[in-house]
Amino acid sequence: MPKKTEKKLYYQRYYYPLGNKIMINPEKESHRTKGGVIIPDAALPPLQRALVIKVGDGIHKDDMPVKAGDMILFPRGSGQPFEFQEAIYRMIKGSDAIAII
Repeated sequence: MPKKTEKKLYYQRYYYPLGNKIMINPEKESHRTKGGVIIPDAALPPLQRALVIKVGDGIHKDDMPVKAGDMILFPRGSGQPFEFQEAIYRMIKGSDAIAII
């Protein structure tokens, strides 16, 4: 049983990309046109925009100038999606970042 003088510790989970991984927040895209027609995944553009949240320690400034806060282009469907604080994020390889916008 905890003592009355001990305080409860509340831990918040954080994700840190390891190695050459980049944590990104992809932009949500509409799969419908203004007229209501549903666009299939095959007809969507092959590249997607995303905001860089965190960069792993394996990415050096000389190798790739990506840093937190940059907007990048990456291939659609690459990386591993996961949910954190009611938002969808992805972990992608540093080499999957095609361009900084």
